[in-house]
Parts: sequence; structure tokens; C-alpha cells
Amino acid sequence: MRNQTLPRKINKNLTLVLLACILGLVLSACQPEAPAEEACQIDLETGEYAEGCIPPPDEDEIEAQTYPVEEILMGSQGEASYPIGEDELSLLLKTWRLTDFAENNVPSKPPFRFLTFYKDGSYAIATEPDLITGDWEVVFTTGETTLILNPGTQNEVLYQVVVLEEAMLNLRTWQDDVQIDEGYQPDDSGCVCD
Repeated sequence: MRNQTLPRKINKNLTLVLLACILGLVLSACQPEAPAEEACQIDLETGEYAEGCIPPPDEDEIEAQTYPVEEILMGSQGEASYPIGEDELSLLLKTWRLTDFAENNVPSKPPFRFLTFYKDGSYAIATEPDLITGDWEVVFTTGETTLILNPGTQNEVLYQVVVLEEAMLNLRTWQDDVQIDEGYQPDDSGCVCD
């Protein structure tokens, strides 16, 4: 009988020791990390961190890891999103000739197209086979300006105004899943835009 009680005590003690070890490991894994001051000791004489210690990042390093607003607002061709104001709308009032064209960032030869904006809110698009006319308007939203061309009988076309300057108009639209970028330059040879 004595032989049977000895192994039970050892077995019971061994189980308790194993449970205590497991509990200790679990509790030590759940402790919060030490603050940076405790983790990285600084030598007061030299001002350097202890060997093997990684110092916390300074403000410049943190800023370098963030996403700059300029990059977020960049268009697919490296153009910044250019929301225009009502003051710049007069820059539209001319005939624009399509000079650059790209689908999903793949440039191709631009089709024949002239786009004329008139002061009364009407527009005309001259393409090789057609002349499309209708009304235009600009909608201002935070961070984006949308140009709406409404031909009246067909579906209206929405463009994001990417750039509007005296000598440049860049528009972006989407057809299905295809991004279309159109670059225009002034062609005032036949415009009576007033």
C-alpha cells in the first residue's frame, strides 16, 4: 500500500507544479510592455542609449511614416486634384482642343474633339461625325470640382476637373471600369464664347 500512495503524491505534486508553471507563463505573457523609459536606459554621461536598445522614434521619423496629403490627392498621372472656385469658371469660356487622351493611364492618340463652353451655360462638342450641344454646370464639393455636361436627350456626362488654367484643362471621367483622362489646350480660332 505504501508503494501506491507514493506515486500518487508525486503525480499530484507534479501536476500542481506543471499547472503553476503554465499559469506563470500565461500571466507573464499578459503583462503590459514596459514604457520606453524603462525599456531603453540612457547613459547620463554620454547621452546614448544602452547597447541593443532601440530608441523611440522622434517627431521627424513619425512624420516620415505618415501619408502626406499631397500624395493622397494625387491623380493617376501625377496631377494633384484641383478643385476650382467660382472665380476660375471664366477660364472655361473658350474652345478647347483635345490634345492628350489616356484610358487606364495608357496614352493613345486623341480623337478629334473640340469642346466649347459659352457664358449662357451651354456647350458644344465637335467630334468627327457629330456636333453635340447641351447645358453645362459645375458642382463644387469638398476637395473636388465636377463638370456636368447635359446634352438633354442623352445621359449626362460627369467629369472631375483635374486642372483648369488659362492654357490647360484636364478632365477625368469613368466609363464602366475604365478611367479616361482628357487633356485640352485652348483653340480660340473660331470661338465666340460670349
